[in-house]
Amino acid sequence: MASAGLAPRRARTLELCGQLLRRGQRAGVVREDIAGQDLIFLAAAAGSLGGIPFPGLRQDLWKRYLGVILDGLRPEGATRLKPAAPSRRLIEGADADSGESP
Repeated sequence: MASAGLAPRRARTLELCGQLLRRGQRAGVVREDIAGQDLIFLAAAAGSLGGIPFPGLRQDLWKRYLGVILDGLRPEGATRLKPAAPSRRLIEGADADSGESP
């Protein structure tokens, strides 16, 4: 469950991700159906590779998957995404305070 004490930081992170994303979308280099919330999960996915205990796994393997993620953010050839991005309210932790389930 999300910590209510971190809500201001989550909100700030979401705002910064949204600003970055909107700049890319206005420039035409990022697909229109991506939300700032998506960036948080995509970054976590690429970053999680460092914690995989696999003998012989390259330490820079995350760069490969980051490349796949960045290619997938481009508008060329994009297909409709399902389901929708998680809500900002969920990410910011409002549900943690109310006891609601996501």
